Amino acid sequence: MSDAPTLSLEVPLDIDNNESAYNMSDRVHICRTSSQSNRLDLHEAPKNYGVVVPHIFRSSCPTDANLSFLAANDLSMLLPLTPEIMSPVPSAIRLPAARELYCLPSTKYCQPDKKLYSVVIASVKFILQHQEPLLLHCNSGRHRTGVVIGCLRRVMGWSMSATLAEYRMFAGRKTRLHDMHLIELFDPASIDVASLNLHPWFQTYFDVLKELTPISGVFK
Repeated sequence: MSDAPTLSLEVPLDIDNNESAYNMSDRVHICRTSSQSNRLDLHEAPKNYGVVVPHIFRSSCPTDANLSFLAANDLSMLLPLTPEIMSPVPSAIRLPAARELYCLPSTKYCQPDKKLYSVVIASVKFILQHQEPLLLHCNSGRHRTGVVIGCLRRVMGWSMSATLAEYRMFAGRKTRLHDMHLIELFDPASIDVASLNLHPWFQTYFDVLKELTPISGVFK
């Protein structure tokens, strides 16, 4: 007899003590099967965890306490945006080859120059083309991650107000005007989406975007 399907739900923790205006971090992923109704499996999500698109996720740097959560959500591939990573890296976790290509300097002091945006562009291209579930992270999941996701949203045709609102949602009280300036100055045309081997979800998204933009302009 086959096992009963798994029922899952996510419970926010420390709701009144979050540093972000809307923090999807500090969560416990709870799984219960009807055949084991008295047993709960708790999986702790990394801080500042959130969904970017259905197969792309963001967070702070995972720790050993988050390994069961990553396994439960098929997140074996990480894209670190800083030199600091899990140490030691568990055997179940994979990292990109030449991962230094995606490491951003601290956005607090960096200038919006060609060198910075070359790293941002490489990271966004990696996200668009990656064919499996992916978790990108920096130390806190706020600043480097926020800038890269903000630039991804620009490429996806989001309005500036929606893009910056998402950045502030995860950065909370630690929002940096300089980060938002970096997002504003990013040129989405610097990434030729048509030349990329897009993940099917992104391919469908951009196909629909191409059809809708001339009609309504809502994605501009």
